[in-house]
Amino acid sequence: MDQLSAEQKWLPVIGRSLAQLCLQKAGMEQKSIRDKAVFLSALGIEIDDCAKMLNSTAASIRELLRTAKASAFKSVRGKRAVAKKI
Repeated sequence: MDQLSAEQKWLPVIGRSLAQLCLQKAGMEQKSIRDKAVFLSALGIEIDDCAKMLNSTAASIRELLRTAKASAFKSVRGKRAVAKKI
């Protein structure tokens, strides 16, 4: 069995801890899981780790990110349409 070095064991823990601190510092405590998932995803946190941090499942986080992306795209398309009409 492969033995993990100390760095391989602790760097992911440190990364997730820093991401949790970023959530707190950004005032995200009262935000929805969707907003938190988008924030963590933007920090580069993988979906599986994001799900663990938010006490959710990877499938749920994946769906929340998909709907957030679709919603953002829809609002951009709407703004373009309004801009063209004017």
